[in-house]
Amino acid sequence: MEAEGEDPQALLARGPMSNRQIGIIGILFLLNALDGFDVLAIAFAAPGIVQAWTLPASSLGIVISLGLVATGLGSLFVAPLADSYGRRPLMLSMLACMAAGMLVCATSNGIVTLAIGRVLTGIGVGALVPTISALTAEYANTRYRDLSVMVVAVGFPAGGLIGGAIASALLRHGEWWTVFAAGGVLTSALAIAPWLFVPESLGFLSAKGKSDAVVRINEILDTIALPPISRLSQFAGKSKGSAREIFRRPALLAVATLVTVVYAAHNATVYYALNWMPKIVVDKSLSQSQAATVAAWCGAGGVVGSFIVAWIATRVDVKALTTVLLVAAAFAVWAFARTPADLVLLTSIAALSGAALYGAQVALYALMARSFPVNVRATGIGFVTGLGRIGGVVAPLVSGQLLTAGFQYPQVSGVMAAGSLFGALALLTTYFTPRGRLAPVE
Repeated sequence: MEAEGEDPQALLARGPMSNRQIGIIGILFLLNALDGFDVLAIAFAAPGIVQAWTLPASSLGIVISLGLVATGLGSLFVAPLADSYGRRPLMLSMLACMAAGMLVCATSNGIVTLAIGRVLTGIGVGALVPTISALTAEYANTRYRDLSVMVVAVGFPAGGLIGGAIASALLRHGEWWTVFAAGGVLTSALAIAPWLFVPESLGFLSAKGKSDAVVRINEILDTIALPPISRLSQFAGKSKGSAREIFRRPALLAVATLVTVVYAAHNATVYYALNWMPKIVVDKSLSQSQAATVAAWCGAGGVVGSFIVAWIATRVDVKALTTVLLVAAAFAVWAFARTPADLVLLTSIAALSGAALYGAQVALYALMARSFPVNVRATGIGFVTGLGRIGGVVAPLVSGQLLTAGFQYPQVSGVMAAGSLFGALALLTTYFTPRGRLAPVE
């Protein structure tokens, strides 16, 4: 039976989740896990690079920061192309970009080539993550949409876990470049799955309304066990917000500024911990393979912590939960650098650190969603995450300079842990301000 003139996205939202839809969500989870591996590959390989090239910490910090800058640029300027040319073409293009970047890193023989490879990888990851998020929401029905988005988001720390295990195995018998080579091969191999099994977004096809849209939409609807449409309907689009609207409303701008500051400050702590944790372990006289194992346990803690926090956030005040997790993250980063050179102790503290670091990020995303009204929610979250990347860019630069200046890891970790602590203090100030000024809009 045909649903004449009906929005195909609405059909999908109301219908049950088919096996094909579940498969699409699974593939997107794997792609986000791939992002986690590709982003952290430089951290897994860092000790070997420093040893092989006798680089100062500040030089490697610049390379790490360049990759993060590229990720931000990919999010801000490349990801919007998915709205013009489609989710699927951009997804496949960015996977190719990521694979190329990883292979350039694997074959690099100097800091410049390594930096070029990290920039390519960063652009790919930065544009791919928003595309994955959009596709997840557009291929999950209303009942399971939030859960699907959450599961795909947890793919990032899961990628750190899996990547750490792979890196640990590779570094037992190989050199640092094998980590990047594995990333390039995995990215190329996994790109086959979305190419074969992930179709274009129904919402995108409907919005563009090209001459073959109905045929393409019906082909997709058939694969997910939904009835076909006979024509595209003309329906009112949802109100679209813009960054200008945020700037026009002082209360909303105050909220956006607060959440951006908190997110950026926590990002500084997160990216310091993730990028320098393996080097801290090696400096405690453990092997590169053991360092990768410790980093993997950080990812494992992040996976478990993210799921727990996502469940708790639906039952308690999310601002209070975020504040507690930020304090826990700051303490964990401070404590890790002061942990004795015992593999069991280090892996235990790393797992707790991952739970706090990633858990706080999950809670911050929940806070973002509650901080903006519907018509500017996506714009607001993009505003926060785009500008909030500054913290991740600054962290390797600052920490690298401090280490080059002669400060030891316990001292540097104390400074960098202050980012999450500052974020917690910023949230605490909202409890003493009039509602609607700096308090998130529920």
